[in-house]
Amino acid sequence: MKEYTSGEVAEILGVTKNTLYAWLKEDKKMPQPDTSRDKKGTRYFTQDQVDQVVRLRGKHIRKVVAVVNQKGGVLKTTTVQTLGHCLADRGQKVLLVDTDPQASLTAAFGLNPDKLQYTLYDLLTNKNLTTDDTIKQTEYENLSIIPSGIDLATIDLKLSSEIGREKKLFNRLKNITADFNWIIIDCPPNFSLMTISALIAADMALIPVECEYFSIKGLQQLINTLDMVKENAEHSFELKMLPTKVDGRTNMGEQVIDHLKKFFGPYLLKSKIRTDAKVTQAQAENKPISVAFPQSRAAVDYRNLTIELLRMYNK
Repeated sequence: MKEYTSGEVAEILGVTKNTLYAWLKEDKKMPQPDTSRDKKGTRYFTQDQVDQVVRLRGKHIRKVVAVVNQKGGVLKTTTVQTLGHCLADRGQKVLLVDTDPQASLTAAFGLNPDKLQYTLYDLLTNKNLTTDDTIKQTEYENLSIIPSGIDLATIDLKLSSEIGREKKLFNRLKNITADFNWIIIDCPPNFSLMTISALIAADMALIPVECEYFSIKGLQQLINTLDMVKENAEHSFELKMLPTKVDGRTNMGEQVIDHLKKFFGPYLLKSKIRTDAKVTQAQAENKPISVAFPQSRAAVDYRNLTIELLRMYNK
């Protein structure tokens, strides 16, 4: 069973350690952590204690995030997988949804779509299935997935005659029995029915932006498309950008970030994901980089992103 230090619990709550210490001292309902492990009196919280602290003092986060970019190779699936794991590792209940027929996210957890009883395609086409029927628990605590498969490539044609087909994913996700804090959707690299459906279900569209010149050229067009989805679907979601593949060996990465600050400042997250060869190695092992190489640059960056999002929504 994973344990958490007071610093990690404070990060989950979006407060300082001193604030957490004050709550522990003042509130008799707060669980008391183990302080007998070392001479420094380091506080260690069990998962159950963290859940209790969050119930007493934390805001209940319920966010649906669509990770979207029509350009491939921007760490979209890596972001979904690793952010999901990092949130789960901090006690958040997380559901990942693979809406890409290539099923890269599904495969990233070692799942073979051909051997699964149900995938997202079945959920959207079979009225007798419940959402819970398609959820698969991963090997990581607090982290589940609705897998995809190649049959999802035909979903546009399959649902072509259905009224309100763009809202089917939203309607399915809102009926989930399990109490998830975060639902993170991996979108395909195009504006198909699945991407539009994911945006309609989302509270936030998170755009990974590769820090190279050609990535930012089409960024305004992408934002215009997202605005069009908002207008036509009469559904509002916030927009955030995450710089990825930031190469510290060249000036290009920082130049792109400066450009993003100048033209898209309100959307830009403080976090950035640096270039890291370990990402490819982790993909080959079907593991989040935060598991395969926890001390790597990218793993550290994704943990920082996790902390930023938790603080953003625990205010």
